Amino acid sequence: MNYTLKIWLTSVVTAPVVMLLLYKLNGEGDFQVVEFYGWMLFYGGILSLPAALIFWPCTKLIIKSTQLNSAALKLVFSILATLCVCLLFIIYSLISNYTIAISAYLITTIASIWLYKPN
Repeated sequence: MNYTLKIWLTSVVTAPVVMLLLYKLNGEGDFQVVEFYGWMLFYGGILSLPAALIFWPCTKLIIKSTQLNSAALKLVFSILATLCVCLLFIIYSLISNYTIAISAYLITTIASIWLYKPN
C-alpha cells in the first residue's frame, strides 16, 4: 500500500492548491485561502478515501500478475485512477457540481502516479 498511500496523500495535499489556482483562473471564488485549504484537505481526504481503497488492491493485483515495465504500469494506473476518481465524483455530483474538484484531483493523482515508482 506504500505506493498507493504516497499517491493518495500527495493528491489530498496538493489538489486543494490546484483547485485554488483553477478557481482563480476562472475568476471564481472569493474566499480565505487558508480556511479553504484546511476544509478541502479535510474533505478531500475523507471523500477520496473510497477511490484510494479501490485503487490500492487493483494496483497490487496488476503489479503481481503482470510483467509490465514501469512506464506501462504507470499508464495502466493512470487509466485506473481516472476511472476511480471520475466514478467517485459522478456519485458525488448527484449532490453538487464538482468540475474543478475533478480536474484538480485528476491532475494531482496522475502526476503522483508518474512521480513515484511502483513497488
